[in-house]
Amino acid sequence: MTKLSRIGNILAGFLMILGAWMIIALPEYGYLIIILILGIMFTILGIRYLIYYFTMARFMVGGQLILIYGLLATDFGLFSGTLAAVSKMYIMIYLVATFAVAGAVSLLRGFEAKRYNAPAWKGKLVYGIINIAAAILSLIFIRSAVALSFIFGMGLIYSGITRIVLAFRKTAIVYIQ
Repeated sequence: MTKLSRIGNILAGFLMILGAWMIIALPEYGYLIIILILGIMFTILGIRYLIYYFTMARFMVGGQLILIYGLLATDFGLFSGTLAAVSKMYIMIYLVATFAVAGAVSLLRGFEAKRYNAPAWKGKLVYGIINIAAAILSLIFIRSAVALSFIFGMGLIYSGITRIVLAFRKTAIVYIQ
């Protein structure tokens, strides 16, 4: 990881914690802040994937998958931005689905990393379990926007702290001799 990417990860972690604080401090508007954060995050991620595809990945094996990820993430982000005008219940279901999908993906990545004896498999597995637990808690309190805002805010704080910690972790450099 380069110094610039470390600084970017630290800054992103602090922004996540700041967003979580806003969500917890304003629980009655928390769901709107959550939708705004998700919409912006997925749109930026999708645009980054698309830029990466058009600059490098189109020449790579499997580069079309990057294009598909970029299009889906951009579409997901723009769709998230339009949800602010619909009923709260649809937004709640959308957020629970986001927790569940993120948890399932992280669990699968953790199991895959364990299969390949990667050292960071435990962190991915714990992150997935926490997201699945947040999805289950969100389903229990789906009628309460305040409780869901608090759950999402705590998950965002955990993600921000994890991102900051990972930015300070040393990365292994593989030398070919």
